[in-house]
Amino acid sequence: MSKEHWRALMGKTYLVAEILNGKEATMTIGTAKKEPVINIQETKKQRKEVFEDKLVLRFKGTDFKLVLNVTNAETIANVLGSGYPVDWIGQQITLYPIQGKFFGEEKEAIRIKQDFSNVKM
Repeated sequence: MSKEHWRALMGKTYLVAEILNGKEATMTIGTAKKEPVINIQETKKQRKEVFEDKLVLRFKGTDFKLVLNVTNAETIANVLGSGYPVDWIGQQITLYPIQGKFFGEEKEAIRIKQDFSNVKM
């Protein structure tokens, strides 16, 4: 059996850094729209499921989705030259994992590479 992080083996719908297995992945954006996503921190506090609308990317050729935070959305807008998610569809972005402190815990997260070589003009 290959060595894989437990988060990568959970059959998740959403991309997590551990799925990238320390490598970059260039993906083509299929859709970019708001979807209800569970808010983990509020769900823990309120002890019931709490959802909020987030911008979610779906990629061509995979069932994985990526919930965007402000940092990643701003990077995509800069790299692709548009702040309008509808303009991102069909464009390629490169995802990569980083290690850092998020929500008070040391863990991995996904970031968008500031790579302008895949941009269609």
